Amino acid sequence: MRADAITLDTCVLEHFFNPDWNGDGHISALLGKLLAARRSLCFDDQQRLAGEMHHRLSHYKQHREFQNFGRMLMGLLTLPKIEIKVEQGSSLMDCLSRNVGRGTEASDLVVVFVACATDTLLVSNNGRHITDRAARLRDCASAHAGTTPDFWNSATANAIL
Repeated sequence: MRADAITLDTCVLEHFFNPDWNGDGHISALLGKLLAARRSLCFDDQQRLAGEMHHRLSHYKQHREFQNFGRMLMGLLTLPKIEIKVEQGSSLMDCLSRNVGRGTEASDLVVVFVACATDTLLVSNNGRHITDRAARLRDCASAHAGTTPDFWNSATANAIL
């Protein structure tokens, strides 16, 4: 797994504003660590993940913490990005589709594909479809992309990085 880049699920960024998820400030600390380490963010080449990020985070513009959050996120977004082509009919995508779980959003499958194809850590607070299925997703990546990504929630990522 590469250490110079990371894939972030939009839900982690949304949870920045949720005291039930970020009451201890660990997401703020995690973003600060990623920025200090100058980790590139990974996206898909069709900008589905970037579009989702923009759309879902725009709802928080009035939040009192948005300015601080925006500074950190903009710092990360000004670093070089890594973009990967999402191959819908590939054996990797087929394996991931079978293992991400029924009822998942299409963007969840895309973010997992991006992490597998770029061989990066995916930080996601989506246990039901992603982090609870990490072993199966790693098996897909190993077998179909020759990579060793990992899948952690934001608290784990902050504690380990």
